[in-house]
Amino acid sequence: MSQMDDNGIKKMAQLLKDGNTMLDISCPQCKSPLFRLKNNDIFCAKCQKKVVILKDQQQLDSMNKATLLSELDDILYTKIVTLTNLLRQVDDLDEQNSIIKLIYNYLLTIEKLKSIRKI
Repeated sequence: MSQMDDNGIKKMAQLLKDGNTMLDISCPQCKSPLFRLKNNDIFCAKCQKKVVILKDQQQLDSMNKATLLSELDDILYTKIVTLTNLLRQVDDLDEQNSIIKLIYNYLLTIEKLKSIRKI
């Protein structure tokens, strides 16, 4: 048995000792048994990462929507940081006004994304 297999078995044993449940399904990546953790996450001990199991296309669509909204949030916050730094350097009032309007619109969009997530 290789060192990697031995480590995986030890991790699985520890998960069981800690009260987690071994499932009758395997990891799509490494084919190792998956575990349901106490917080209900599905986890692969060998890969050391959370696994998401989707039951149907609707769940996949919902997950894709959540991922897309999260990515959009990240992009908008990054843009706001960039614009804030630019605002510090700009002396022209018209240019400052344009930057502030853009930041405001990004913040409104972030708020709209929050309301979309609640639906």
